[in-house]
Amino acid sequence: MIVTERFWDFSNRIYQREAVQQACLELQNQHNLDVNMLLFCIWSGIVHGELADALYGKALRVSSNWRSRLVHPLRQARSWMKTGLASAGFKDDPSYLELREQIKVIELKAERLQQLELERLVESQPAADFDQTLAIVQNLKRYCQSQTLDLDPPVVMLMAVLLEASVPDENLESALLAMS
Repeated sequence: MIVTERFWDFSNRIYQREAVQQACLELQNQHNLDVNMLLFCIWSGIVHGELADALYGKALRVSSNWRSRLVHPLRQARSWMKTGLASAGFKDDPSYLELREQIKVIELKAERLQQLELERLVESQPAADFDQTLAIVQNLKRYCQSQTLDLDPPVVMLMAVLLEASVPDENLESALLAMS
């Protein structure tokens, strides 16, 4: 049995692994997935099980709104400052670097609030017996399908990195088989 953690604590713990960071960024940048929604699919599979239709729909709406209206614009501004300002010759100006760091802090705070909103959705659901590994895989597959992302071998390999960080070793092989 996996130890239950609050969503933000869980996300920070597994995101500390370099391979997880790289996989999440690739899923975000190359496949347009919301990292917070990916992590929510995993975490909710651990603490709640497979997401019911209504709960999944609410989570997707909450996550999409936070991402499109707040997190993504902040990320775009921060990314532009990294490349756009550098090409304009402002790269080393301390005031610009400080502003970029402040945007990064606000972006992280927005992601934390997004996760708190998602966590609240699960807290209101009754607990039941379930297979955590199967629930995680089903939640991830559902999210990928709703984003019209095929689970081709490169995507499955990225998901495997997330699964490896989240499920007990004895369940990893069955999770990978269920994912593909």
